[in-house]
Amino acid sequence: MRLLKNLSLSVYRPFLDLRYLLIGVLLAMPLRFIGVFTGTFIFGYFLKCGLTAFDSKLPSFYPIKETFTQGFFASIIFLIFFLPFLIYKVIFLNSLNLNFINYPIISFWRSLSFAPDILGPFWYLILFVGLCLFLLCDSIYPIALLLFATKGKFRAAFDRKQIVSLFTLEYFLVKILMLIVSVLFAAVYLGLVFRYQNTLPSLAILSYFLISAFSSYTIGVISYTAFGRIFGKKLKNLK
Repeated sequence: MRLLKNLSLSVYRPFLDLRYLLIGVLLAMPLRFIGVFTGTFIFGYFLKCGLTAFDSKLPSFYPIKETFTQGFFASIIFLIFFLPFLIYKVIFLNSLNLNFINYPIISFWRSLSFAPDILGPFWYLILFVGLCLFLLCDSIYPIALLLFATKGKFRAAFDRKQIVSLFTLEYFLVKILMLIVSVLFAAVYLGLVFRYQNTLPSLAILSYFLISAFSSYTIGVISYTAFGRIFGKKLKNLK
């Protein structure tokens, strides 16, 4: 019930200000090259949404430098927390097309991958362990990011005692629910592509950019608002 309440109070937040919605969607466009910078910036903004989760208004994009810097350090923290999974994926899962996270560097390590026919039944165990490792990393990193944003110190993200004390399955459940929403957005996009790819190909391409950007921004704001509410209440209870 508490999780549903947090989500219900978070789900409307991306739509509080149409100007912010428009800017957020534009920044979340999956564009090459420039997308690296806009993606970093919007990541920093999502963290701001987490820090102001209990506010009735959306946080400002300004100051731009501060938001970008926060997003930059948050991206580094994100990569560090996913490093165990990436190493595991490089060694064991690369021969499977598991696109949890795609990084070009993985292609250089294909020689380390073991094929399923070599490992036999152990392959399914390896796959299961990899999935559990991914879910663990995916559930912990929001706490680390919010610790970093709250205290303003990079090392605060790696305070194991605080992370353990603040951990709850609610983060994981929010992730699952947002994943379902993402799949629904993807279904809408695929439906438009299959319908108009021959008659109106430009519409199919436009729908990809718009739906991807809209889903990225709205899901990001909703997720981090929910994370922030969970984090804030848990932190308050510990004091």
